[in-house]
Amino acid sequence: MRHSKQQLKKKDFQRSAQRIEELQRKIASLPPHPLPKKILVGHWRYLRVRADVLRSSVGKQVAQVVEHCNHWVLGKKKHSDSYVSSTEIAVSPTKTSFTQGQGLRPLGQSQYLAASFPSFFEKKWFRVVESYHRAGTKNIPVRRYFPQIPPHMLEFAYKPAYMTEEHIPSSEMSSELKRLYDFMRANHGWEKISGRHADEWDLNFTRTRLLDRISRREAKEAVFQEEA
Repeated sequence: MRHSKQQLKKKDFQRSAQRIEELQRKIASLPPHPLPKKILVGHWRYLRVRADVLRSSVGKQVAQVVEHCNHWVLGKKKHSDSYVSSTEIAVSPTKTSFTQGQGLRPLGQSQYLAASFPSFFEKKWFRVVESYHRAGTKNIPVRRYFPQIPPHMLEFAYKPAYMTEEHIPSSEMSSELKRLYDFMRANHGWEKISGRHADEWDLNFTRTRLLDRISRREAKEAVFQEEA
């Protein structure tokens, strides 16, 4: 079967995206080198439940969902247009799409189970999208859980993002990663393979390295420790 030029190009984008992910994992696994002084690289913007909602009868329920589905985006606090992102949403029981902006993220099956939500949460606070993955002769159902928290219950909060250590890749890895990012950016590859907003992925090489160096988990833990 012959593939069209468009299909072949998409395969090139997919291979490039897979290689970028592989290189990022390799860089992240390198031994970190502590910096002599921490560097402020911006602010994490995340979602939190409004204080008046927290005091309501459903406040604790909403807080549980937000804790597990939060979406962290790095930018500059004084420049709201620096926070560029998109959010995957459910548009039907079997289909999803991406919308521009920062919203709550969906959970996979294992993530949803690990969250140990009460049984009624599924119908009350989530929309389930089911798809099927072929494994040999079998079609295996895969469920994803999309949070359905009304936007008026949420607001943005900010947390300083510091770089305290760095993973230094070899010059060969750096050159290959830059070449792949340049290829994807110049040809709008991220848009064409996933439908995401182009600017979310259109990061220059320096900022991409900074993002790789910062631990989202540490930032989240620090936020909740301060708010406790």
